[in-house]
This record gives sequence, structure tokens and C-alpha cells, in this order.
Amino acid sequence: MRRFTGQSAVVFGGSSGIGAAAANRLALEGASVLVLDLPGRIGTDLECDARDPKAVLTALELARARLGGLDVVINAIGRPADGSATDTDDEVWESGLDVNLGTAFRIGRSSISIMAAAGRGAVVHVASDAGLVAWPGQVTYTAAKGGLVHLVKAQAVDAAPLGIRVNCVCPSFCRTAMLEGWLEGQPKGTFEVVSAMQPLGRLAEPEEVAAAIAFLASHEAESVTGVALPVDGGICAQ
Repeated sequence: MRRFTGQSAVVFGGSSGIGAAAANRLALEGASVLVLDLPGRIGTDLECDARDPKAVLTALELARARLGGLDVVINAIGRPADGSATDTDDEVWESGLDVNLGTAFRIGRSSISIMAAAGRGAVVHVASDAGLVAWPGQVTYTAAKGGLVHLVKAQAVDAAPLGIRVNCVCPSFCRTAMLEGWLEGQPKGTFEVVSAMQPLGRLAEPEEVAAAIAFLASHEAESVTGVALPVDGGICAQ
């Protein structure tokens, strides 16, 4: 399939993990793709710290100029934020909310504003199954991703009259460098435990999440907006 022939796409957080898989998938399907990520990240086409509102808008305007348009924006920014409801300090809380939710607000705001001129476009955020069911010991991450699921609904409703769709995928644990880094600080056997949590009995690969992202961004999902699509091996079905 080449569902994105002639289209231009930007992937925030696209230098690794799910973001890199999404960038590769869109490129394989014909899109012209630019990867946006933090300074110093390998595989980055444009540097952008999405915690800075001005940086997001500037990067998207540069991307549109370089690509000749802006049809698809993928937001794959995110990081774990360990800590329970009783032991999380304000710094972890505020930083985790900004990285996992604030960046999505800024990316959506700027993307919709730019796409409005063309009267079309698709934005897909990477949320988490933690936005649908609570993870123990992850109060900040769970709150941020839950907020992201509802932010998607709000962005979708506001963007729909402009011809723009906004959706998100909600992966569970996925074989990425971020997961590997998180596992290093967890007790031995955690990998086996999280794998067994999923009814399908295994972790998703980044390419599987990228396939769901590509569907939501494609013309095949033209009537789909405001959706949070689990890619979680059945965890949310339990």
C-alpha cells in the first residue's frame, strides 16, 4: 500500500522507538517525512524541543516550507515518570505533565492552525493504555496520558469544522529503548510480568503500533476522529 503518495508528514519524537517506526512506515507508503526531535538525537531532520511553544510553531512552519505542505503530524513524544500518588514530588509531577501532555497540546495547536489554510490534515498522538486504565506507581504518567486521551477529543471537536482529524493510539508496553531503560530500574523478572499481563501473551513491536498510526493518518480513516485506539494486546479489554 502507498496511502501517502504525494503527502508531507512530520514526526515529533521520530528518532527512535514508535516515532521512528511511524516515520519509516509513512515513508514506505510514499510520504515525504521529516523527523523532529531534541537537539543531538541521531536521525533528526529538524531540532525541536516541544516544551517550548515558539519552537513547535517555528519547526512546523520550517517543515511545511521544506516539504511544500503539511498533511500529517505524528506526535510520539513521551517518557515514563515513576512515582505513586503519595511519593511523587511537584517537580516530577510538573515535568511529567509537560513532557507527556503539554507537548501534545502545543503540537496539536500549531498543527491545526497551519493545516487550517489547506482545509485538511491528520494529527495522531501516541498516548498509552495508561490513559485508559491506571498503572500502579505511575500517577504522573497515568494522569498525563489520561489527559492526552481527552485532549485528543477536544482537539478533534475543534478541528473537525476545519477539515482536520485528530486521533491517538494507546499502546501498552512495547519493545523500545524507552522500555529497556525503564526495565533497568525495575526488579528482576519485570519483563516477564508485563508480557504475561497482556492476553495475547507478548509485547507489541513498534512496527505494529506504527501500522495503527498509519491507518488513523490515512484516507481510510477519513470518518474517524477523536478516537483513542488501544494497541495493547487486550489489556483494556479485561
